[in-house]
Amino acid sequence: MTPEQLRTLFEYHDDITAKVRQCADELPDDLYFKPLDYSIGGIHHQLVHMMGAEQIWFSRLQGQSPTAIVSPASIPTRDALTVAWGAVKAQQWGYLNTVTAEALAENRHYTSTEGEPFVSPTWGILLHVINHATDHRAQILAMIHTLGGRTIPQDFITYIR
Repeated sequence: MTPEQLRTLFEYHDDITAKVRQCADELPDDLYFKPLDYSIGGIHHQLVHMMGAEQIWFSRLQGQSPTAIVSPASIPTRDALTVAWGAVKAQQWGYLNTVTAEALAENRHYTSTEGEPFVSPTWGILLHVINHATDHRAQILAMIHTLGGRTIPQDFITYIR
């Protein structure tokens, strides 16, 4: 996979995540913040988790090993999530806009939030970020559907057409 292909995947990821967030934002607060017994919680919790996971992985790609993921309590509103996610996107694109084919092939040494050491190839980490987000977007869309909200498909092929 080339850096250009990865950037296309992340452009899609950003675009579809924004559309899923728009569907979520159409819900009233009582549904958007409603605790749900699914995956890691309700819609806001899922979105904060997605953003926090991206933050951790891009920090790892830049040589840091965060010891905790951001908590929903620290990002209590939709507006706070938008601001926090904007900072994560700036970090993400700062990295993606400069990543080289050689860097994609390199192994990254990092520790989990529990302190366990790991080594993974850069390209694998980046594909994991995309895959992880796809899983959680699907969960969020299922929750929105269950709550009676509007949902959308998230097909990559539609995006590249």
